[in-house]
Amino acid sequence: MENGNEVRKAFADSAEREISLLRESYEAGVIGNEDGALELYRIKVHAMKNSAAVVGDQDVSLKARELEYAARDGDRDLIREKHDAFTGDYLRLAEDISREIYGDSKGKDKVKDREALKDLVQKLKTAMDDFDTITLSDISFELENSEFETDEIRKTVSRLLDAIRDFDQDLFETVIKELNMIL
Repeated sequence: MENGNEVRKAFADSAEREISLLRESYEAGVIGNEDGALELYRIKVHAMKNSAAVVGDQDVSLKARELEYAARDGDRDLIREKHDAFTGDYLRLAEDISREIYGDSKGKDKVKDREALKDLVQKLKTAMDDFDTITLSDISFELENSEFETDEIRKTVSRLLDAIRDFDQDLFETVIKELNMIL
């Protein structure tokens, strides 16, 4: 049963990132009408369908299947209608599993100390300069699942994550400077 707990833990730990990736393809493929992004949406929701089934939630899995088939068939209207409800259900499932596994901590990492945060900021800056989207995504995921010493740091990191998500170089540089002054 330990293996089953590892699968459930992986599901809970990756849900926010999976939803973020799904939303990106939703924005481009459904809202933006890009066929290639709609195919990415189909692929992502297919994987999420399987993940939900593996952790035992057939209802969420069936909702994902409906979205998968709608994407396959190019039915953007159905996706628009059902996307938000699915993402909410998927995140609620992850929260339930997270509470079961982690208790009240909801899977958050320990508080990032200032030195660890400085190190991550430097890695982010290098990744942004190199257009290294994989490293940006990995560090963003880590920051999204961390706690911070102060509310000011949390808010600034949140703005930094927005800049990364939008690949807004100017905002990124501005927020990096602000964060370095706080740290």
